[in-house]
Amino acid sequence: MKPTPQQRIWMYETMLKSRLFDDAVFEAYWEGKKPVFHMGKGPLPGEMHQSFGQEPTAVGVVAHLGPDDAVGAGHRPHHVAIARGVNLERMAAELFGKKTGLSGGRGGHMHLYDNKVNFFCSGIIAEGMGPGAGMALARKLQKKPGIAVAYNGREPGRLSRSDEHGGPVEIAVRLCDRGQQVRRVGHDPGVHGRAGVETRRRL
Repeated sequence: MKPTPQQRIWMYETMLKSRLFDDAVFEAYWEGKKPVFHMGKGPLPGEMHQSFGQEPTAVGVVAHLGPDDAVGAGHRPHHVAIARGVNLERMAAELFGKKTGLSGGRGGHMHLYDNKVNFFCSGIIAEGMGPGAGMALARKLQKKPGIAVAYNGREPGRLSRSDEHGGPVEIAVRLCDRGQQVRRVGHDPGVHGRAGVETRRRL
């Protein structure tokens, strides 16, 4: 289906919003972690998985979904959450561990959940299909409208048990979201050679 001019504008604006959000998170993540990197320091301790370059996969799918459909992201969930309409202030608060966050600041950036827009994510790499199948099965059993879409993330062949999850559920849609460029910050310099940004390019 060819997108309308209004949809194209929404897609562009949403991709830009997603990139700017991740840029801001990236800057905030490094506060307190220089000159010597320490994963536990700063306002955003731990790791931070971002979705640079994957923005189109989110808007391209979400543009075709309705309010009754459920959308699940993988361990890089920001672009899908933003495309789905998750409240940016509450999502940011969740990342910073604030009580005003989506889950009271207890979930962090890889465990975002917003039932107001039927959004969820899995913090385990390539394990979006399990929760997606659960959402789809719940709709089927409760006789509710809508489908469930699950983003697998990278390395789905190695880690995802999609065959175990999706067999009896015809209304779960699986997507493999492998961006050309993704960032993961928060590495152990002893393992990865340097603390900082790991950029992966996939052809």
